[in-house]
Amino acid sequence: KPSWKDYVNGDGTLVVRLRRALYGCKQSGKLWFDKLSKTLCDLDYVANPVDRCVFNKMIGDKQCTVAIHVDDLYMTHISKETLKSEVKTIGRKFSGYKEQDDNTIEHLGMNITRKHDCGYVVDMIGFTHKALSMWSEPNTRSGINPAVTDLFNEYDSSPELSASRKEEFHSMVARLLFMSIRTRPDIHVVVSYLMTRATIANVNDWYKLVQLMTYLKCSPDYGIGFRAGGPLKLEVYCDASYACHAGATSRTGVIIMMAGGVVAVRSSKQKLVTQSSTEAELVAINEGATMALAHIQFLRLQGLDPGVVKIH
Repeated sequence: KPSWKDYVNGDGTLVVRLRRALYGCKQSGKLWFDKLSKTLCDLDYVANPVDRCVFNKMIGDKQCTVAIHVDDLYMTHISKETLKSEVKTIGRKFSGYKEQDDNTIEHLGMNITRKHDCGYVVDMIGFTHKALSMWSEPNTRSGINPAVTDLFNEYDSSPELSASRKEEFHSMVARLLFMSIRTRPDIHVVVSYLMTRATIANVNDWYKLVQLMTYLKCSPDYGIGFRAGGPLKLEVYCDASYACHAGATSRTGVIIMMAGGVVAVRSSKQKLVTQSSTEAELVAINEGATMALAHIQFLRLQGLDPGVVKIH
């Protein structure tokens, strides 16, 4: 029987062929999704064509929905007994699983809480407090606004941050981006801009982050509320800030709301130079309408009627 050393390359490496997926390999995520989706399909679940990580199954005349994020499954059904049965059925296909079925569920850093009035609140309070505890700059003042008035001014003459501060800047802004697109749309404009400065941050950018962190310290418990039992009422809000960036480019802002809460937010620099504020707003409406169409198609394939969608 040959020994391992017979197969060692000249540079000391050894190439092997895996018989099973190994965590960390590029193909492992795809192999896991293939296995999980096949398991759900074998149990008569059907993937939503707009989002292949959402599966649906009709049980009687009611729909059971499974949303996948890696190996976390978020499941909904009108009947708690039916839901428990489906969880056990899926769980038996794997070596083990943990289950949450309380009024508050932790999912991807979010707390999803069912309120007594049958509404829901989604927040990331724990995530926010952890981010604040990691912040090195002392917050000694109050902040009622996440942005400074000159947010989009780049001040290239400002001194560059030290390597350690630049690393902290990049790390913190990335954390805040994760939070802003889920439960804190109120900070998304600032965070999305600061992300564009992450690798070239200067002292002025640091002061902008200080202002944002000060605001978060004063509002760590904010979240998004959704009403239950009423119409979905999908609404889209678009606006543009004309020629606010260097080079005279404008900025688009889009918020999509459903059931009274924000479900999508976007703030980005426009890719072309417009000749008027009217033209900048037309560009913003085009971006907002594109986002709205994706949401409408997704909801319809979920068997839901978004109704007449207005773009404000």
